[in-house]
Amino acid sequence: LLTGVFAGAAILIKWLIGLLVYSSWGIISLYSIIKKKNYSLFLNLIFSFIICLLIFIPWQIFTYYKFPTEFLFELSFNQKHLVEVVEGNGGGYFFYIKSLRHYYGYLIPFFFLHGIWLSYKRKYFENEVGFALIFYAVLLFSFFTFMVPTKMNGFLYSILPIGLIYSSISVNTFMQKYIAKKVFVFLFISILVIDTLNPYDIWKRTFRNEEYTRKTNN
Repeated sequence: LLTGVFAGAAILIKWLIGLLVYSSWGIISLYSIIKKKNYSLFLNLIFSFIICLLIFIPWQIFTYYKFPTEFLFELSFNQKHLVEVVEGNGGGYFFYIKSLRHYYGYLIPFFFLHGIWLSYKRKYFENEVGFALIFYAVLLFSFFTFMVPTKMNGFLYSILPIGLIYSSISVNTFMQKYIAKKVFVFLFISILVIDTLNPYDIWKRTFRNEEYTRKTNN
């Protein structure tokens, strides 16, 4: 029920990308059906999907009949992202690879890759949840990298938590094996937090821009 509500709200905010939660859930359901002959997860998925439709379909119907011109324009504009570069937001196949610093800072990507390797080594991907998570992340990354000409950092926001999950596997292993004292744990975590938050970039993109704008206006 809650997944259906949140997915429906996600569609209202970021359009059909909100449906992608059902890709990983669908993988887990298929695994449950094939391996365990258990259909309960699939039935729950169908129920959740119906709730999702009830959340976002009424607004589509209302806006179509109330503002048909605007509705059709927005629908056509959203579809353009899939076939052409919109508003100059282009980029090559390495666009999102280069954006890792903006997503995670400088250090977290290395822990992310290490976490992926550890997960493979420990056979986490053989678990239905582990496989569903990595499948969902690879599916979304591949779709927006190779299929969608328009490149925008916001397209991959929904899978950023998955990257943090795998990073945490690496960080936890690193602290257990190489960091014993509490003071070093605190320093290590502080460095990761500061690196991820990118305070210099925040300052550069906000306060410096405001200062430049004031000087220009004066």
